[in-house]
Amino acid sequence: MRAVDVINEIKTLTPEELAEVIRFLHELEAHQPAQVIGDQAFDAAAEQVLKHHVDLLQKLAS
Repeated sequence: MRAVDVINEIKTLTPEELAEVIRFLHELEAHQPAQVIGDQAFDAAAEQVLKHHVDLLQKLAS
């Protein structure tokens, strides 16, 4: 079934059925796996965090 077929079918639902579909979509969205980033993006983010929190990290290290 194509997406357009699903959309057209959804348009014919009763308000109660549509509410069920919406609940299902919210549940599906909430259970999506976490996005994985590449090593380079992770390293850049980590460096930014470390630079931003130098004082805190030094206090924790002492």
